[in-house]
Amino acid sequence: MTTPLMYGTKEMLAEPLNMSLSAVAMYLLDREPVVVSLEPGDATNYTLLIVPALASGVHGQLGRYGIPLAACRDYLFISKLSGEACPGTFVRPPCHDFDFEFISPNEWTRTFLAWWVNELWTRIKL
Repeated sequence: MTTPLMYGTKEMLAEPLNMSLSAVAMYLLDREPVVVSLEPGDATNYTLLIVPALASGVHGQLGRYGIPLAACRDYLFISKLSGEACPGTFVRPPCHDFDFEFISPNEWTRTFLAWWVNELWTRIKL
């Protein structure tokens, strides 16, 4: 685990509601997309679609977006599912809040997502 993320005096939770963080990592290592539901403890919730860049039908198409085939194992596509608009972005470790500018204009949301994805990377890179 990386450094805890605090919201005021409350420590944020990394474990998704619908499966363990380790299970999410296993899906991604198996090149399978996964949907996670997050409620970190700050009265917010996030539903994310996460697709590994090595997923079938994905990795061969990423060169046009600046992701060389040899680097696909280092990228995830993350989309925040919310109503009609589902903004998304490609990320690789280590993640920073600016990596999530396309997903949310909210600074706290970007900070949380960067922290959470870095937590996920620690499970993927074991």
